[in-house]
Amino acid sequence: MCGACHLSRVLSAVLTNVLVCLHVVTRLWCFHLLQAGKETLGVIDFGDIVNSWTVCDIAIGAAYATVSSYGKEHPLVAAAQMVHGFVSEFPLEPLEIQLLPLLLVCRLTTSATIGAYSYAKQPDCDYLLLHSEPAWRSLALLTAKDSQQSITELFALACDASASVEAVVTMANALESTLVSS
Repeated sequence: MCGACHLSRVLSAVLTNVLVCLHVVTRLWCFHLLQAGKETLGVIDFGDIVNSWTVCDIAIGAAYATVSSYGKEHPLVAAAQMVHGFVSEFPLEPLEIQLLPLLLVCRLTTSATIGAYSYAKQPDCDYLLLHSEPAWRSLALLTAKDSQQSITELFALACDASASVEAVVTMANALESTLVSS
C-alpha cells in the first residue's frame, strides 16, 4: 500500500470530525477573489480543491507559509503564526494538534520532492525551485534530531486560544535559533 493511502486509512480511523472542502495549493496566485464592497463573492480556481480533514487544511497552509517570502527566513515563525490565526477561527481537536507537525512535514516533503523531480526534468526552469529549496530547509528544521518534543510544544502553543501571538512568535524564534545553530 502506498504511503498516502496508508496515511488516509489511518486518518480515517482516528479522526472523527467532518470532512471539509479545502484548497491544497494555498499560494497567492491560486486565489482570485471577487469583491463587492467587503463581501467575497467567490473563488475562481477550483482545480486543487479536495475533500479532506480540517487539520490538513492548516497543515497545507502552514507548509506554504514556510516557503513564503517571510517564511524563507523564518519558517517556524511563519508556520506557527499561520496555525495560531487559523485556530482562532477553527479550533483543532487534541489529536489534530498532535498530528499537525507530521502533516506539515508530509506536505513539505511532497512540495520538495515534486519540485526536485520537476527541476531534474527541466533544469533550465528555475521557477521549479521556488518552493522546493525552502521546503528542504523547513524540513531540516522540523525533522532535526532531538527537536520533535520542541516542535510539538510549539504547535501546541500555537493552537492554544489563550496564548498570545507574541508568545507563539517568541517560542518559534527561540526554537529556530537553537535549531539553526546546532
